[in-house]
Amino acid sequence: MTGSPKEVGRKLDKLNADQIVAFPLTHSTARQVKALAETIANIIQLLELRQRQYEHESLEVLVDAFMPKERRTLT
Repeated sequence: MTGSPKEVGRKLDKLNADQIVAFPLTHSTARQVKALAETIANIIQLLELRQRQYEHESLEVLVDAFMPKERRTLT
């Protein structure tokens, strides 16, 4: 989300979110702001993906811990 403080404020009023992170940029061009916003959005997507992978890996470890040893070699 980018824009002037008033624009962002109006957008935030319509948003249903528990937490917001804001970056005041006093000397940035519109192009720089857009690039930063896109970069942060991509990082968030990667973090969400990694979190899902971690949860899946954790579940696999738990399942392996409870699986009898003779069943582990059947794959």
